[in-house]
Amino acid sequence: MTPYSLKAPLVVVHNYLETFREFLSRSGNPETLMARRFNGDQALFWYGPEKLVFSSARVEHAEQLRQRWGYEGTRLLFPEIPSPFLSLDIVNSPEFVAEIVRHAGEQQAITLIPYASTKELYTLADTLRSKHGLTVHMPESPHRQNLWLKDYIDTKAGFRTLVPQWLEVELPLPRGFITDDLAEAARMVAWFEARGHGCVVKANKGGSGVGNLFLPYNQLKGAADFRGLLDENIFLQNDLSIVEQLIEARERLSPSLEYYVPRLEEGEPKLTYLSIQHFEESGRFAGVMIAGKFYKAPWYPAFEAMGAKIAERLQNYGYAGYFDIDAVVDDNGRVYIVEINSRRTGGTFAHDFLVNKFGPGYCEQVAALSQNKASTQHTSLAALEEAVRDLLYPIGGEERGVIFLLTSTLFKGSVGYIVLGESLEEVKDLQRQLTAVL
Repeated sequence: MTPYSLKAPLVVVHNYLETFREFLSRSGNPETLMARRFNGDQALFWYGPEKLVFSSARVEHAEQLRQRWGYEGTRLLFPEIPSPFLSLDIVNSPEFVAEIVRHAGEQQAITLIPYASTKELYTLADTLRSKHGLTVHMPESPHRQNLWLKDYIDTKAGFRTLVPQWLEVELPLPRGFITDDLAEAARMVAWFEARGHGCVVKANKGGSGVGNLFLPYNQLKGAADFRGLLDENIFLQNDLSIVEQLIEARERLSPSLEYYVPRLEEGEPKLTYLSIQHFEESGRFAGVMIAGKFYKAPWYPAFEAMGAKIAERLQNYGYAGYFDIDAVVDDNGRVYIVEINSRRTGGTFAHDFLVNKFGPGYCEQVAALSQNKASTQHTSLAALEEAVRDLLYPIGGEERGVIFLLTSTLFKGSVGYIVLGESLEEVKDLQRQLTAVL
């Protein structure tokens, strides 16, 4: 189910590597880049059950999961020898193109949906139109001439440039600075330390927490070599750096709003869901918590008002597609927006799965927590489910328990799941039990 009506059969391109290739390549290790292709199983659960999905890697147990959760109409294809450019892998494969033409059916039209819009995706669309006569609808991509906006707002500097122009709020963002010089960035870190604040140093083009260096005040206090801290992070090299105050609160609370923005001539932006993000110890994104009670939180009205304004301005500037707004809340309940991700995100699959299973009002029925990558000693789905059989959904026939959905990395000892319960407290308790068993 989508926040818009589909005009033609759905083709999904999970082009994660294509989106982050340049940034992730800073590691200097091609294997590090290609290892990130094992997350395409999220796209199996986007939208409803009828679609053709392209991913950069095989998904073990995909057939079992599709049948179990009602996605029999979803087909998954992947290149045997993938490149970082999935859209071009499709263009260069007669077999893949033929599958798309067959999927288009008699009307010879498709709806083409990406993880994120890229210039390679437009090449794929152009090829399908010009060489194969297909009508290609792209409801989650801006007009080609506005692709720059999608890329610009997704950077930390672009976000800091545009959002304060759009919001009539005294300080909607944490206090921060932008520099292209790590020596200067180190002096900015020292500036925050001298005032008793921690900070976070962000690579301009980072994503999902990769490229963020969190420096709480207790780590900075009395430190002598701030530049050395920055030099240790390879993703901060050869890029703009954003040094901003770390909002430290007794309870770490990071809400996120996701919106769908149609093209300006096609309707108004729509809020898809609200979540609270949770993170690994390193600060990298790990998943989302979704519960109806978040909509009643005292900080929500101000956050939603800012979100609606940003969605409106993005649409007027020429953006189209999904995006989310990440924020933090201080001890006084004040919301600070910290970044925008102009694409589908690591929480979107959980929302879409829940909508498909329970309907749009699922927050009235269940609370949920998604974990995108948890360590496990089990490398097969059967062994994993046997080990946690008492926690598997539906416990006692009720709407609670663990659902394993992301299995493409089981061979490497990690798995992704959703935990369901009547309340968020029950969900967290189930996750604690699960973690002990894993």
